[in-house]
Amino acid sequence: MYTKFLAALALTALFISPAQAQNLQQHLNLIGVTSTVQAQANGGAGITFGIIDTGGAADWVGFSGRVDKSKSACEISRCNQSLSYTDDNGHGTFVTSEIIGNVPGKFYGVAPQGKAIEVKALNSQGSGLVSDVARGITYAVSKGAQVLNLSMTFIPTSDLIGAINAAAAKGVIIVFAGGNDGAAFQKGAKVKGLTDKAIQNLILMGSTNAYKNISYFSTKPGTGGFTSSTGKFYSYASRWMMADGEALYGASNYHDDAGYHYLTMMSGTSMAAPQAAGAAGLVAARWPFLITNGTVASVLLASTQDLGAAGVDATYGSGFMRVDQAFQPVGGLSITVNGKTIPISQAQLQANGGVNAAAIKQALSKGVGYDNFKRDFPVKMSSSVSNTSSTNVSVSVYSRTAGSSGESGRSFTDFGEGSWMTASLAQSRPASMVPSEALRRGGFTQGPSAPSDEWSMGFYTQGNYMGGGRGTGAAFSFNDARWGSKTAFFDSSMAGAGSLLALNTGAGFASGGFSLGGKQRLAFSVMTGKDETKTMLMGNEISSQGFAAAYTFNAADDLDVSLSTSFLKEKNALLGSATAGYLRMGENATTMAVGMSANYNLGDGLQIGFDATVASTEPGHNPNSLIASTSRLTSAGFGIALRKDNLTGVKDTLTASIRQPLHVLAGNASMNVPVGADPETGDPVYSHEKVNLAPKGMETDFALGYTRPLAENTTASFAFEFRNDANNIPGATDQAVMFRFTRGF
Repeated sequence: MYTKFLAALALTALFISPAQAQNLQQHLNLIGVTSTVQAQANGGAGITFGIIDTGGAADWVGFSGRVDKSKSACEISRCNQSLSYTDDNGHGTFVTSEIIGNVPGKFYGVAPQGKAIEVKALNSQGSGLVSDVARGITYAVSKGAQVLNLSMTFIPTSDLIGAINAAAAKGVIIVFAGGNDGAAFQKGAKVKGLTDKAIQNLILMGSTNAYKNISYFSTKPGTGGFTSSTGKFYSYASRWMMADGEALYGASNYHDDAGYHYLTMMSGTSMAAPQAAGAAGLVAARWPFLITNGTVASVLLASTQDLGAAGVDATYGSGFMRVDQAFQPVGGLSITVNGKTIPISQAQLQANGGVNAAAIKQALSKGVGYDNFKRDFPVKMSSSVSNTSSTNVSVSVYSRTAGSSGESGRSFTDFGEGSWMTASLAQSRPASMVPSEALRRGGFTQGPSAPSDEWSMGFYTQGNYMGGGRGTGAAFSFNDARWGSKTAFFDSSMAGAGSLLALNTGAGFASGGFSLGGKQRLAFSVMTGKDETKTMLMGNEISSQGFAAAYTFNAADDLDVSLSTSFLKEKNALLGSATAGYLRMGENATTMAVGMSANYNLGDGLQIGFDATVASTEPGHNPNSLIASTSRLTSAGFGIALRKDNLTGVKDTLTASIRQPLHVLAGNASMNVPVGADPETGDPVYSHEKVNLAPKGMETDFALGYTRPLAENTTASFAFEFRNDANNIPGATDQAVMFRFTRGF
C-alpha cells in the first residue's frame, strides 16, 4: 500500500542572507520557541531524531555534520542508498531543517543542537509502501532514534501498528502529520491494535495559519479515536495539537557549486509535525527521564493554548502547541519529604533575629520544586524565610514607637507608701518589621490580618507583687516581680532569662513576687498559649509554655543581685522562630536558661545594672521537613543599663542602655535541599547542607531616654535607639526616635 504526502512542495527558493532570513521563522515565535527555552534544553543536544521521509541533504549548510550518513535505511526497491542523505524530493530535507537546522543568526530549527537519522522510505514523488515506512521506523529505532517524525499519511496497517508498538516500548516518541484532506482523521473510524504506551507516546499534528485559525486543508481530529490493545479508548482529539503549517521556510535539497545553502517554502500538516517532534526533543533533552516515563507527549499536550471550543475539541484537538508553556510547571509545585508530597507554598520560617536566617536562605537558594510530571523547576524557597525583629530584641522605646506591643503605653501609678501599679493595653500584635521601618513607612502599626488585644497589669504593695496579662508584657511583668522597685532595669525588656516568656506574643501570663525579709525576694512567672496570628499565617499551631523563677538578694550595701532560671517549651517554633510545612524545625523544642542580674544604687537617684543570660535549647525532630536535624543550641545575651532619677531636680529621669539580645552562639542544622531530578528515574536529587545557626553579626543596641514633667499630670518624653548589626545581620543598622506627651486625668 502506498502513502502520499498531501502538502504543497517547493514554491520558491532563495539564498540565505541576514536580510532575507528576517521574519522567516515567525512560526517558532507562535509556538513559543525562544532562546531561553532552547538554552534550558541545550538546544536539544543529546537527542537523536529519526526522520522517516524522502531522505535528507545531509550536507545542507545548517546541519553541520549532525545528520547521520553512515548507512541508509532506504527500503524502496532499486533505491540508491546515497539518496537517503541527498534527497531526490526535498521534503525530507525541509522537515529535517525544521527540527535541527542551525545557521547562526539566519535560520534555526526547534532543536538546533539535535542530531538526525535520515531514513529514506519514500520515493522522489513522495510516495512509498507502508511496509517500507514500518521498516524505516524499526531501522531508525535500532540506530538510536528517540523521537520519530513521520510527515505523512497515517495508514494503520498491521505492520505499521507493530512498528509503532515496538518503538514505543523502547520509549520512543512518534509524531505523525494529521493529513491534508480537510476531513476528519481516519474519516471518523476507530483505529485498533496500538498499545496504551504507543498511544501515550503518539502525537498527531494539524495545521493553522499565522493567526491560529485552522488551515483550509488541515485534517481535523473529529470524534473518532484509538482503541488500545487493552480496550481503552483514546480520542484522536486528545492526542492532537496544532501549529502554523502555512508558507513556512526550510532547507532545500537544491544545490549549486557552492553546495547546499538554499531555502524553500512549503505548506501542510507535514510542516506542523516537525515542530512537535523538535519540541518533544527539547522537553526530553531537559528531562531525559520523561522518555522512560513515557510522558513527553503528555507534557506537550497538557501545555497547549486552547483554541476553538473550550477544552479538547473535534477541530483543534488539545489546542495550539506552546513550547514555552511546556517549560513551565504543569500543576502546582511540590517537594517530597520522607515519601510525603508537600506543596511548595506550605512552608514558612519566620526567623527570630537570634537565629541565622541568612544561612538557611542561602541553603534554600538553589532549591527546586516538582510539577505533576516530576519535573524540577527552580523556585525561590528562600522567600519562605523571613528575618524579623523578635520581641526580646525590642525595648520599650521601639514598642512605643510602633505603638503595637503589649508594653505599649505602659503606665506607672505611684500610690505612695511603697505601693504602685503598672498597666498597658494594645489592640494589635507586634509589627513584623524593625521599628524604624514602621517610621519610614509613615505608620505606627502593621499588625497581621487578625488583630488581638494585648494587655498587662501589675500591683505592688508591702513588698509583694502580682501581675498578669496577655502578650509581650510577660518579660516586663517578671522584671517587676523580681526587683519590686524602680531599678536600672525598670520598664525595660532587658531581663535576660525572663525574656524567653515574651517570645509568644499571644500567650497569657501571670507573675508573682514576694519579699522574704532581709532584702530578699522570690519571683516567678508562668506563660502558656498559642500565637493565634502566627498560627493563622503559618498554617499550623504555634504555641508555647514557659516558666521563670528568680531569687533576688542584697549582696552588699546598695548592691542587689538576682539569679534567675527559665524554661520554655515551643511547638513548631525555635527560640521564637516560627516554622511550618517542610521547613519545620521540630514539633517541639525545649529551652533552659539561667541568668544573673545586678543592680547597684550609687545614690542620689543614680543606678546602674548589669544583666547576662545563657540558654541551651534541645530542638525536636520532624521527619517531614527539609531540616532533617538540628543540634543542641547554645545562646547568650547581656546588657548594661543606667538610670538617673531627678536629674535636674524636677523629678525627671534619664535612662541609657547597651545590650546584646539573646542570640545563638553555637548550633547547626542539617538540611536536605532538593536541587534536581535524576535524569534516568526522575527521583528527586538532594543536596545535603550543614547550616550554622549562629548569626554572623552581633547585634548591639544603644538606647537613650529622657522623661520630664511639664505641668501637673503632664509629661514629655524623648527616646532614641540605634541598632548596630540589626537582627544580627553584619553591617545592618537602624534607629528610632520618638517624642511623646502624656496627659493624665
